[in-house]
Amino acid sequence: MGGDGVKAPLARAGQEVGEEHVGALYLRPTPAARAVFDALARLRRSDAELGRALTALEAQEADLTDHHGIRIASVEEWERRVTRALELARTRPELAVTVVHVERPGDPGAMTDYLYQAWVRLGLLGPWRNTFELQALAAGKEPMR
Repeated sequence: MGGDGVKAPLARAGQEVGEEHVGALYLRPTPAARAVFDALARLRRSDAELGRALTALEAQEADLTDHHGIRIASVEEWERRVTRALELARTRPELAVTVVHVERPGDPGAMTDYLYQAWVRLGLLGPWRNTFELQALAAGKEPMR
């Protein structure tokens, strides 16, 4: 795999970590999924109820949508990953990465004074159910249970 992080049909987004690929994220969009998304796009144009439902789904706040969560080991690593996601969003449009929202303690709307959160959407996987929440806790803080 080259240093550009992409190998067809498999795309790898994340830090270059060597041949062991530790910490890599692998994305594999499939033709079958693309066919479903394309069919829904066609139906959306002709079915107002479906169009409204999909629009409502797309408009939900990132933390209220279906998403996958990943706890990052440290705030420093979390910052590196958020920075990398922002860089990929800017420099690799074919990956369709969007940093939807970032919250740090002290930011308006932040849930706590110790939880770091970022929601990253991977459009390469399709228009829905493709959001990943990256979390980190400030040093010395324990997660709520």
